[in-house]
Amino acid sequence: MALFPKLRTNGLAAIVLLLTSVPQARASDNQGNVKAVIIFNILRFASFPDTHHVLRLCTRDSEAIARNLMALDGRSLGQRQLDVVFVSSWNDNMDSCDVIYAGSTAAEALPRLRRGQITIGDGPSFIDHDGTVGLIKFGGQTRFAINAHAARQVGVRFSSQLMRLAARVIN
Repeated sequence: MALFPKLRTNGLAAIVLLLTSVPQARASDNQGNVKAVIIFNILRFASFPDTHHVLRLCTRDSEAIARNLMALDGRSLGQRQLDVVFVSSWNDNMDSCDVIYAGSTAAEALPRLRRGQITIGDGPSFIDHDGTVGLIKFGGQTRFAINAHAARQVGVRFSSQLMRLAARVIN
């Protein structure tokens, strides 16, 4: 008989472990990696309205996590592939973007960004300004909040499992 019981994990359990066990007190590069992994996992549990095989995530190349997001370029999101694209400013043509990571400056720029995409940004008030997903510091961890109403407006649905993991949900 083994000393430790055999652990069974699934996708949801992996997300729970990721979201509840990553300390924030590490270097900023590690923080960018944590945020990039959370974004990737959120996109894995999102249903988009179209049948495109590529999901395009756009961000400014000046964002602190840009390099971490680029490391996810080409990775599989189920039946889709993630395509990470850098833009030099929010004035660039963003119509081909499915997801926009707007970082910490998104609250003011958000009205210009909303063109049918989901938006992900930093800060607890991001979802209060019609952002779709906000990455927030919660104690010593990075967590996320979801504006389900904003997601529905662009035809995106998040799994109920993901919604239960959110620190906050606006319906």
